[in-house]
Amino acid sequence: MRADSPAPDFGNVFAATALAILPLATVAPLAIAWAALLPAVWIAIIYVRCRRTPWEGRSWLIPAAFTGLIAYGAVTGIWSLSPDRTLHIAVKLIPIIVGGWLLVGAAAQLDARGRQRTSSALLIGSGIALALIAIEVATDGLIQGLLRGEGFKGMGSLYHLNRTASQLAILVWPLWLVLDRRFGAVTAGLGIVLAAIALFSLDPDTPLLAVFAGGLFFTLAYFAPGFARALMIAGIFIIAVAIPIYPVALPVIDSTLLSWNISDFSLRHRFAIWDFAATRTMEQPIFGWGLGASRLLPGADGIAAQLGPRAETLPLHPHNALLQMWLELGIPGIVLALVAVVTVLARITRYIKGRKELATALTVIFSATLIAELSFGVWQSWWLVFLWVLAALTIAIAGGGSQSEPA
Repeated sequence: MRADSPAPDFGNVFAATALAILPLATVAPLAIAWAALLPAVWIAIIYVRCRRTPWEGRSWLIPAAFTGLIAYGAVTGIWSLSPDRTLHIAVKLIPIIVGGWLLVGAAAQLDARGRQRTSSALLIGSGIALALIAIEVATDGLIQGLLRGEGFKGMGSLYHLNRTASQLAILVWPLWLVLDRRFGAVTAGLGIVLAAIALFSLDPDTPLLAVFAGGLFFTLAYFAPGFARALMIAGIFIIAVAIPIYPVALPVIDSTLLSWNISDFSLRHRFAIWDFAATRTMEQPIFGWGLGASRLLPGADGIAAQLGPRAETLPLHPHNALLQMWLELGIPGIVLALVAVVTVLARITRYIKGRKELATALTVIFSATLIAELSFGVWQSWWLVFLWVLAALTIAIAGGGSQSEPA
């Protein structure tokens, strides 16, 4: 860095990103995997023009953990059930992690004006997204019908908005912070209610659970942030180390729920998937089956007998991030994943200050973790990119503390 080089201004980058994220999630949620490339390239260009480097003052531990995951994931191609798929995923992860690292570091350097503009853009984008969701619900998928063809409209399902619902369920907390700062607690609370109504209209189980559980966690994080953070770290460790007992514990839990007349198919199917995946995990516990090998496991295309013909034993992935990490990458993978998550939680106060701000950031992490443990495949590009964008926007809106070690 030259002494006379100007400070980089990333305000336009994050204002544009905050404006686009939720509307894009509504009309084309998978497109975020490509759309987020633009702000990352934009940030890189700004660094070059300012004659700065993105690694100035940055922590090495988190990128080292992610780099270790990629490197070890590539190595698992030696014994993977599908070496080509393993290599493809490992290569795909490189630009996602580099781009995300650029976004998060730049977000921590925003000045007050840039944070204000980002907050305003998120408000506007959220309003547009809620209007789009209302149109989709009222017209049974008109927008997707226009985008994908008339055959798509009127299929009697808004399944295409499941990803939208998950993104909204997490981004609702930075949105709450913006509303609270500008209009007060009552308006912020109404914003949460409006988002919950939008989610209820889409009828997805996990995002609704994330919002309601997030509300409880936010209360805890607001009044006892240290305890909330310690509780989340402990919970993540417990979930991870409990994986070997899933095949014993899950059938007991399933039977107990049935005795209470709780027979939700989706929940019971999750139990069957986790039971199968954990059993396979313990067959290759040290090194794993190989990056991306979940869908190719022996017996993955079978049927959970207790649930009927619709219940595959492993449809595409385990629907559980930590379980998938251990299943595919063994002990090295689960350890690196835990290091990354715990490091984020342990260092969050270095760049997010204030009671409300910290509670918001912790709730974002909690909600994202809850959805990751119940829903999407851990290597899905759109999901990984969204998490990076989410982290950057949370820092951009809730941050503003010490920037000596931004991310």
